Amino acid sequence: MTTTQIDGTLVQLETLYNSYNTILDQAKSQLETIDIDDNTLSRISEQVLASDVLRKKISEQFFRDMRQDLIDADEALIQSYVASDFVKRITEKIYSQISQKLENYVKEIVDNVFTSDYVEQQLKKKIKENTDVSSAITSRDQMRTAIQSLLKD
Repeated sequence: MTTTQIDGTLVQLETLYNSYNTILDQAKSQLETIDIDDNTLSRISEQVLASDVLRKKISEQFFRDMRQDLIDADEALIQSYVASDFVKRITEKIYSQISQKLENYVKEIVDNVFTSDYVEQQLKKKIKENTDVSSAITSRDQMRTAIQSLLKD
């Protein structure tokens, strides 16, 4: 029998080890046979749902399990996933996210075009190319100048 001295106390290591194992086995047995009533189960469920960390872990484990199911799956299991509303919801979620990102990207491009001087430059170019519009603008500016000088007098 192996003994050691800890803080002046002589300890039999095998007996201590066996005692801890006995206690752990008893605790494990009690946990395996625990009976949880519906109220307690409901309270635990609510606490799990309120915990972001636990929900994330559950979600990650769910997707790992689903991935493994699909890898190991036979045709019947795959068809059950396809037939379920699950695939439809995932597809809709992906479509929604892609649509939103595309919409934001297009808005950004349009905003960049209209807030830059690109549109103004293109309008000036088109006006110069069209002699009728160009001469009309020139005439309008000359008339405005003439009217302002007459009103000052």
